[in-house]
Amino acid sequence: MWRDFKSRITTELIYEYRHTCPKLLKNPPASYAPWIEPKVWDEFVKKRLSAEWEEARKVQQGRATQNKYPYRMSHLGYAGLEAKIEKDEGRCGIDKSKLWSRGHVSKKGGHTEEIKAEDYNQQF
Repeated sequence: MWRDFKSRITTELIYEYRHTCPKLLKNPPASYAPWIEPKVWDEFVKKRLSAEWEEARKVQQGRATQNKYPYRMSHLGYAGLEAKIEKDEGRCGIDKSKLWSRGHVSKKGGHTEEIKAEDYNQQF
């Protein structure tokens, strides 16, 4: 949860305003100001805007693009997905391969091309 918070702050605030309005990054956002000390905020912003952080970020983004089977369930997990399917569809016991497949469906409702190709090849 803490890591998600820092990631969201980085994406929605720091990277959003670093070029367009860097003055907004001088102080913590008003909604978080009671919990984040200015000194801690300054260190956080400096770290996220550093060259080392940018390099590490690019490396990780490169790795993410190489993932043939991206995980799409967030914090739900397989157990949570199975419970959700059982509740929604009123059935008990889901085949593990179908569960894996449902766990890799994007928000738009489809699989990656690699998953589609492998699923097609397994049929024959």
